[in-house]
Amino acid sequence: MKTMFVSLIVFFLPLIKAQNFNGIETIVPTSLSQFQCLHNQELDYVFLRVGKADGTIDNIGLQNINNAYQAGFNEFGVQIVPFFVPNLNLNATSQVVAVKAALDNTTIKFDYLFADTTATVWSSDKTQNQQFLTALHYAIWNDGVNNNNLFVPGYYSSYSKWTQAFGTNFTVDPDVQPSLLWTQVTGYANATGFQQFGGWCKPSYHLWQPNANLCGVNLGQIWGDPYANYFDKKRQSKRNQALKKFKQTMMEEL
Repeated sequence: MKTMFVSLIVFFLPLIKAQNFNGIETIVPTSLSQFQCLHNQELDYVFLRVGKADGTIDNIGLQNINNAYQAGFNEFGVQIVPFFVPNLNLNATSQVVAVKAALDNTTIKFDYLFADTTATVWSSDKTQNQQFLTALHYAIWNDGVNNNNLFVPGYYSSYSKWTQAFGTNFTVDPDVQPSLLWTQVTGYANATGFQQFGGWCKPSYHLWQPNANLCGVNLGQIWGDPYANYFDKKRQSKRNQALKKFKQTMMEEL
């Protein structure tokens, strides 16, 4: 009986932890000491902007990444997630290449690169928007030979924003569904009220409170579904393996 009780505790511990998969997003200058304070809040991840809507690199965001890393983020289970705002008037691939180059210069290892599609000024032509996002998506996947990181794509969006820009049923990658940060403000740290769009049955993350303050930092509070995140990584690892094989082949041919 005692053995069964211990087994039940071991089984339910990860389920209890899974209810507290919390993170933040910020684009304001944040000092090392502020990130140390945030690190002490037992956050699991932090989203930091590295590319602005005008297509330029966000140097404040790059400094934030370095400060967050020095403060203890990006250790096991504590992740830095960079994101950028695409510009429809610029070449999709060139934007991604510039963002990746800036991130590679930090010498920090990243797993994801998110595109904030909610802050982009989209065309009224949904087909044009779809073609642009598809090019952007595969540019994130295609890391080439010289990049230090193998990025997995992710997207900021909501039902209304996605439908308006691309159409409700447009799926950017039918083969490997990317991670979604759902931006519909509900005030609840869960996925309650989520309406399917873009092929997503549920979000991996939810920006549920965009205007909060912790450690003197203006930020957004994010809830994450650890189970969705786990299965995202399992599916996407297949694509990463293919990319690594591609890189190895390219290096052998050089």
